[in-house]
Amino acid sequence: MAPTLDRDGDGVVTEEEIELAKQEALIEKLDAQKQLAWLAAVSMPVYALLPAVLPIGVDKLNTMAAMSDMLFLSQASIVGLFFGAQAYMAKK
Repeated sequence: MAPTLDRDGDGVVTEEEIELAKQEALIEKLDAQKQLAWLAAVSMPVYALLPAVLPIGVDKLNTMAAMSDMLFLSQASIVGLFFGAQAYMAKK
């Protein structure tokens, strides 16, 4: 069932209820972005430590090494953009 904008159940959607829904949607969006940035930040060291923890063959290590450049670049971009946007919004 889709969430309704009518918070108090009186059958009328007021401007305050619309603004509240917009604010809640923005908070959910920012929370999802924060979770994505943390996942990216945690996945980089985990990926780097996998060969030290797991017994992996040389051929698989070569494949992981080939993939690591693009993985680290994309994950670091996500983290950098998130924290850059946070710093920009804090100055604004």
